[in-house]
Amino acid sequence: MGFSFIHAADLHLGRPLGLRGVPDFLEQSAQRVDERLLNRLVDCCCAKGVDFLLLSGDVFDDAGPSLRLQRSFQRAMETLHQGGVRVYIVEGNHDAGVWDTFLFSLPSSVHCFGAALESVGQKVGGWEVEIWGVNFQPNHRRESQTGLFPPSSPADWSAVLLHAEQGESGEYHPLLHGQLYDSPFSYHALGHEHSFQHWRHPDMVYPGVPQGRDRNETGEKGVCLVTVSQRGTHVELLPINEFQWLELSLDITAKDKESVWQDLVDQARTAANSSEAFLLCQVVLQGSTGFHSQFMDVGFQNELLESWQEECLQTQSIWIDGLTYRGEPAVCFQRVSEQDSFFGEVLRGITAADLPEEIRRLEKRLGVTLCQEHVKEDARRLSAIFLTDESNGVDFDVD
Repeated sequence: MGFSFIHAADLHLGRPLGLRGVPDFLEQSAQRVDERLLNRLVDCCCAKGVDFLLLSGDVFDDAGPSLRLQRSFQRAMETLHQGGVRVYIVEGNHDAGVWDTFLFSLPSSVHCFGAALESVGQKVGGWEVEIWGVNFQPNHRRESQTGLFPPSSPADWSAVLLHAEQGESGEYHPLLHGQLYDSPFSYHALGHEHSFQHWRHPDMVYPGVPQGRDRNETGEKGVCLVTVSQRGTHVELLPINEFQWLELSLDITAKDKESVWQDLVDQARTAANSSEAFLLCQVVLQGSTGFHSQFMDVGFQNELLESWQEECLQTQSIWIDGLTYRGEPAVCFQRVSEQDSFFGEVLRGITAADLPEEIRRLEKRLGVTLCQEHVKEDARRLSAIFLTDESNGVDFDVD
């Protein structure tokens, strides 16, 4: 016998997706992403037949969600209530005090914890279970909440909900896994960190955000399905994100412009075919190229981006949201050093330089050991980035 539950956190309902200049159909879809996220969470709980749901703070992006969002959340809780799924919630730093202004009543199966650590007991799958929780405290946010823990728990299994920042010091109830070795709880259901993290012995879990909101939250996002039995506790991340942010990195070294264009299209389509989510991609071009000056041109970058957007939209499952160029010029340093140009003079100076004193000072400052030839090579590459363009008369023969 045993039981299971879903652990979710940081839904940030009400925070828009960080999209810009998107087609109408995508903008309209993004506007209702929160309602569908709640539906996906409820569907996940019902499909997995879990006994309860833990929500570890920042369910809303602020303490004053719109009435539409409040009503959507109420309907989701009512559906879980009808399905026999109990819900336990703590507030986070974004939505602290949200229930004070909430218009709609929540079912009796939903327990919202308060400012003091408290517990709720229930019998599940033949186990005596205790769920503990305490809200995020804005006035004491720099203090760890582990000092509130009781010395022990009489239950067969217990969990605590906290909205806390992982680390030794921080602004939001800092918490370290090492502080939990003597914890009375079997499972620590945490919120605040936006990526999935899991430490064992004891279990300390951040499920991360279930829906990435901007390009900084890349990859699959979801909720944790936790199964408890006599054999132990099993934690599995279940993706429920409708939109997935993704960075597509393309090496453009020794490629012509058409190959760069086609390679990105192929890479984007491959990614779309392997994902159930709608992909929001940031393209990063890197490597050395003989077309450095053109790729550096903002007008050309915008044209390239628009062309990729039009092509990839045919799949109806991917949008190229932005383009970043991190390339560098491909220059034949030997040939350029023989030219009668300022850049050629710089390269000849780098090659002839003897830098023992300068390198020793750098080693002392950086705390590392440096090779003079490697330093010279880096200097050549930097000079190529800063000094090569089509206006200075340099012959860009590539290696």
